[in-house]
Amino acid sequence: MYDLVIRNGKIVDGSGEASFMGDIAIKGDRIVKIGLVEDKGNKEIDGDLIIISIICIGFYANFLPWAIASRSTFIHHFQPSACFAFMALAFLLFKASNKNKFENRGFVLSILVLIIISTIYWLPLQLGIPISSESFYSRMWFESWI
Repeated sequence: MYDLVIRNGKIVDGSGEASFMGDIAIKGDRIVKIGLVEDKGNKEIDGDLIIISIICIGFYANFLPWAIASRSTFIHHFQPSACFAFMALAFLLFKASNKNKFENRGFVLSILVLIIISTIYWLPLQLGIPISSESFYSRMWFESWI
């Protein structure tokens, strides 16, 4: 029995070979097995949990100060949090695309198309590209945004 087993992680061993999905078994302070670990561990962690934890902590650490503020004047105040939101979306799309179901592929493709359309629509505001007043106010969907 191992002290800790990390299951379903993406393993990069530094040998120059391609990364692979597998488990890591730890006993004491040493890694004793990499690959398919069939034995149980005293503690087991899913590899996806580590990725999700990093993304959530990063998102909320950057978002909470601006959620508490009554108004955030500039979009760049929210940008660090948005980066973590994009990572979360990319992770979910990656997980959905790995499943060999036709519905998942359609879902992933439709989300990617929506991302491209929304990027084109919102890019002038993100980059500060000059647009007409009419175009600017058409993008302000809620009165609180103005």
